[in-house]
Formats: sequence, structure tokens, C-alpha cells
Amino acid sequence: MSAAPQTTRPAPTPAPAAPSATVRRGTRHPALVVVAILLTAASLRPLLTAVGPLTTDIQHATGLPGSVVGLLTTIPLAVFALASSQVNRLARRHGIEAVLVGGMLVLTAGGLLRWLPGAVPLFAGTTLLAFGLVVGNVLLPGIVRRDFPHRVGAMTSLYTTVMSVGAGVAAGAAVPLAHDAGLGWRGTLNVWVVVAVLALVAWLPLMRERHVPDASAAARPRRLWTSPLAWQVTVFFGLHSMLFYVCSAWLPSMLGARGLSPATAGTLGAAYMIAGAVASLVVPVVANRRPDQRMVVAVIVAGELVGALGVLVAGGPLLVASVTLLGLAGGAGFALSFLLFAVRAGDGQTAAQLSGMAQGVGYALSATGPLLFGLLHDALGGWTGPIVGLVVIPLVVATVGFGAARAAHV
Repeated sequence: MSAAPQTTRPAPTPAPAAPSATVRRGTRHPALVVVAILLTAASLRPLLTAVGPLTTDIQHATGLPGSVVGLLTTIPLAVFALASSQVNRLARRHGIEAVLVGGMLVLTAGGLLRWLPGAVPLFAGTTLLAFGLVVGNVLLPGIVRRDFPHRVGAMTSLYTTVMSVGAGVAAGAAVPLAHDAGLGWRGTLNVWVVVAVLALVAWLPLMRERHVPDASAAARPRRLWTSPLAWQVTVFFGLHSMLFYVCSAWLPSMLGARGLSPATAGTLGAAYMIAGAVASLVVPVVANRRPDQRMVVAVIVAGELVGALGVLVAGGPLLVASVTLLGLAGGAGFALSFLLFAVRAGDGQTAAQLSGMAQGVGYALSATGPLLFGLLHDALGGWTGPIVGLVVIPLVVATVGFGAARAAHV
């Protein structure tokens, strides 16, 4: 009996520019590609993170219960889980740039639909724009790996930081824009569509290039689903995505149970997101300097574990430091996940396919997090048990993270 084929191979050091999975004909415009990537990244979070601070306004305007309004956040995660693995089929057929243009069009249409009165356009528009968001989520790592093979770390730092900053700015500005600026909750939710329109304009001239599909590309998704390394990257991303959405939904309530005032708990919740953005700027650059990122994973896991333990038992300044450390480590893990999509792949097409697999499964995993932690709170009658759950997540991350970070390619 012959030996089973290996699913990974050692990564070269230093990694040469990998061949693209498509033959590109035309002239690339690196500066325009960078602008298009950053505008796309800036459009991927605000239309979602602006919802949370406006939940009460939406309830009063629509008469819907909070559980139904909460679907405005849950629906996009479900779409991400269902559609992520399909985006690359469109990209192989039509080209990455063309699909990104289509994604920004769908995102814009969904945002405009939410401007119409009534609950049905609100939920239909949210569902539609989620399909546009998933296109950018999946394809940006492939674009970076294909067009910037020697600057993967720097480009990943830039666009993941823009994603994090966009999320924080949209959440922090939601109430002032709605109340003080007079935009109302509908205008505030959808003002960020302007960024998607700008991204669309940036991708249009890049779409003119012709792409000849690589005949071997169609077989790669099947191989990815049988690769232990691909699954390790997938679970690593899913757990960090779960940690982000659990903390976004419940961290202020957890801190309130520790005796903090609602205002202070809300401020620390914002500090968690800001710390994550800072980590996103630094970690991919540092991690990309070596083909093996296991030391970075060790630091991330230690930071998450200490931060979660601090949220459980610390008080005063130590509690503030613990929340900040948890945000730094969680943001670092999230940013490292996107770097791994690129550096664990041998070319841009494989990076996009790995991104699609990891985000499809990962967002399905992360979507369960806020629900499970809420159910755990209800079952135990308090937040101590769920905070212990925050301690457990880094321990699980460690079981897959060191495999995902080893110097190998899927």
C-alpha cells in the first residue's frame, strides 16, 4: 500500500514571489490597488458595528422586540458562513477585481434599501449588503498575496487596522450622528455606504485587466478541505472571531457585573476595540518577518489568558489593564489570522480559497458565541460562568494555533 500524500510542505525561506493562479494581462497600478484595498477594508465593518449603539432607537421606531432587532447583527454572520466558500467560484470565473466591483455594488444597494421605511426593507437590505461584505472579506487576502508578495505583512497590517478603526469609529460615532447631527438612525446606519461607492470607483479601472484561469485552480478547494493545516488556520480564525463578537456583545455587561457603572463599562468596551486596532497595525508586520509564527501565537495566547483572568478576578486599574491586554491580544490574533491566509498559501488564488474556507467555517463558529454566552448567563444566573468561558477560549486557541503558525504551505 502506498503512503498517503502529504498535505503540507515546508515553506521556503525567504519566500519568493509565488506565481499567481491566474495569468494577468495588463498593467498593474500598485498605488491604485492599495487605495482600492483600503477603501474596501474601510467599508466592511461600519454598516454592522453602527447597529449596536442604535438598537434602542430602532426598537422605538419599528416597535420590534430586542431579540428581533438583534438579528441585524446575526444575519450578516449567517450570510458570511453560508457564502464565503462560494465567492472564489465567482472569482475564478470572472476575475477577482470584477467580483469585488460586484460586491461593492451589492453592498451599496443593500445600504440604500435600508433607507426605505418599514422593517422589511431594513432586514432585506441588511441581508443583501452582507453578500457584498463577504466578497471583500474573502478576496482581500488573495489580492494582497498576489500583488504584494514581498509586502504581505505590511499590507495585512494596513487593511486589518483600517477594518478595526472603521468598526470603532462607526460604533463610537453612531449616537452623535443620529442625535446631535440629526441624521437619525437610518441615516447613521447607511452614511457609510459612501465608502463602498468610493471603493467601487477605485476597482473599476483595475477590472479592465483580463484574467486567464489556471486549469488546476478548480481542484484546490477540495484539497483544502482535507488539509490539516487548512483546518488549523480555519479554527484559529473562528475562535478569534468568536472572541471578538462575544466581547463586543457582552463585555460591558460582564464588567457591569464586576461593579462598574454603565458609562465606565461602555468606555472599557470601546477601549477593547481600540486596543485591537493598535495590535492590528503592528502584529502582521512583525509576524511576517519569519516563516514560522509560533512565538507570536504563544504571546497572543498568553495575553488572552492573562487578560481574561484579569476580567474574572482583578479590580481597579488592574481590571482596566486586563481589558486592554485582552483587546491587544484578541486584535493581534484576528490580524494574524488574515496574515495566515496569505503566508500559509503558495499563491494568491490559494490564499483566496483558504480565506473562503476559513471564513465560512469560522463565522459559523463565531455566530454561536454571543448566543452560547447569553444562554450560559441565563442558565447560571450571572456572568461569572461566561467570564470563565473567556479563559477557556485561549486554551483552545493554543491547541490549533501552533499548528497553524508552523512554516508550511497548504
